[in-house]
Amino acid sequence: GGRRPSLELLLPIARAHEVPLDDLVGAPPVGDPRVRAKPIVQHGRTMLPLTARPGGLQAYKMVQEAGSGEAPEQRTH
Repeated sequence: GGRRPSLELLLPIARAHEVPLDDLVGAPPVGDPRVRAKPIVQHGRTMLPLTARPGGLQAYKMVQEAGSGEAPEQRTH
């Protein structure tokens, strides 16, 4: 046969033999897709870069430490 196996054929075979489809087709192992950002700590703030471009605009997630328990002064800009 010149037929190539498709998902339509492979899924029932994998179920019948109780093996994952990846094992049946010999798929390579997949690494952890999450990107671990290196945190930058400055002046009581932790900044996590959300972009990894060498220049131009950058996006950061900023985490600020809890204050001393006093209500902060409301400001505008």
